[in-house]
Amino acid sequence: QVLVDTARAPAKRRRSKGGTRTRKGKGGKGKLPPDVSRMLGEANMCYVSQDFQQAISMLEEVVRRVPRVSDPYHTLGLVYEEMEDQKRALECYLIAAYLTGKDVETWKRVATMSREQGLLQQAIYCINRALRLAPGDVDAQYTRATVLVDLGQLKKGSEAYKTILKLRPHDATVAAEIAELLLSFEVLGHGPRDPRPKRPAATFAKTRA
Repeated sequence: QVLVDTARAPAKRRRSKGGTRTRKGKGGKGKLPPDVSRMLGEANMCYVSQDFQQAISMLEEVVRRVPRVSDPYHTLGLVYEEMEDQKRALECYLIAAYLTGKDVETWKRVATMSREQGLLQQAIYCINRALRLAPGDVDAQYTRATVLVDLGQLKKGSEAYKTILKLRPHDATVAAEIAELLLSFEVLGHGPRDPRPKRPAATFAKTRA
């Protein structure tokens, strides 16, 4: 929660010579103070050497000093993942995604982790953010379709699978899997018999191998 509160804190402002107020850029590395940049580099080395507690301590100090920069949050996510603390890892990646705004891969990662943790509405929000940036991303379309099925929104799910089929019309395996799910849901004009799919949505992960 401390990290979330820090990230939400207003960015520091400075007054330009002309009297107008400008906001420091947020998101990527930007131009960090030399001591902060050095600390971030040392924290990354601690992560690589698996000195996780020291890495966390240094990264939290970086966050305290430059709360609107995404890199320390992302590295914290990596650290917490290595420590098998998926909840905190997700929180850190989510902050990083908000701060960068346009990092498709981070939004996709957060969506997948949210789904794995049962946060389905959050997963839909995140994958939609990714798809606004990259509508043709098939992996993201798969994630959206499977989450919609998880939510029981079978009609929207079927439309999402049809979108995948349009993106990959010559993939016979994908077509067969999608057709089978569509038939099992009975959404081809008849409506579903059962609010739950007969086969797990995870089946579709196999088609991406």
